[in-house]
Amino acid sequence: MMNQRLSEILNEIDLLIHRLSELQIEERTIIQASSSNVEIPVVLLNFNDAAQTIIWNNSHLLRLARKSYLLVKTLWNSKRRRATIMKLENCVWKGKTRKPFIERHAICSMINRTQKKLEAAAFPYKIRTLKTKIKNHAKPQIKGWQLVCAQRTKKY
Repeated sequence: MMNQRLSEILNEIDLLIHRLSELQIEERTIIQASSSNVEIPVVLLNFNDAAQTIIWNNSHLLRLARKSYLLVKTLWNSKRRRATIMKLENCVWKGKTRKPFIERHAICSMINRTQKKLEAAAFPYKIRTLKTKIKNHAKPQIKGWQLVCAQRTKKY
């Protein structure tokens, strides 16, 4: 009796989460349609902070580790889907490190691991590295990352 009720509750929760996702997509569509200067993404993403999951096309779901989830969410919510190194340090690590900054290697490793998980899940976006322009034959430096639609790129 108790297990049956628990099963009913879990099914109802799943239905409500799905309905919430549909309403969030509709809400974003309405907001974006009312603002003409806002870029409408090719594929809308919905974020569930409690479960650290990303939902797209109402049928695909991807669960990520905390830092990977925060990385994708930060990029998604940033202007032009871009974030600087400093913004990612603040949003993903939230000052929970002993050092005043995160080592570049740690950030790049985390981004590479996240990118592999996104590719394995056929995620509709990929993470692109943004570098400084080359001046006086200097080596370009990483200045941030951007979430770009995989359908708009030649190679994924």
